[in-house]
Amino acid sequence: MPQVALQGVLGAEVVIDVCHHCRAFWFDPYETLHLTPAATIRLFHLMAEGAGGAAPFPAQSSCPKCGARLVLTHDRQRNTPFVYWRCEQGHGRFTPFADFLREKDFIREPTPQQLAELRQTIGVIRCSGCGAPVDLARDTVCAHCGAPISILDVKRLAELDS
Repeated sequence: MPQVALQGVLGAEVVIDVCHHCRAFWFDPYETLHLTPAATIRLFHLMAEGAGGAAPFPAQSSCPKCGARLVLTHDRQRNTPFVYWRCEQGHGRFTPFADFLREKDFIREPTPQQLAELRQTIGVIRCSGCGAPVDLARDTVCAHCGAPISILDVKRLAELDS
């Protein structure tokens, strides 16, 4: 995976491994906590630049440092659940871009009113996790991978640019 150096808090540099193929990041311990708003925006741009050839996230991955199998981990940021695959030896974690956005509170579950509006105006969307079609008339989670319907919080995103 190519590495990218990003601005960290207090002037530190944070070096993150980026997998455009999986649309995911490898974070060493605590790196996500050290990202500045500008670094987060840079990660948005990196994923947008490599968006064309994305493949489904691998079902099994191993730690790039020790080779051990990564363990699926469920976490929560405020009221938003997200997942990542972590090294049990503490070397870091592999986080899909959509779950990075959930962790940073940019993606959240829609309110019942927003979901009703989406059902009326959109009908079918693509899953942010795997790309499968989701019929909003009958589903609130992806039938293929189980990811919940989520929306990008543009107000939160605008706060980064301020």
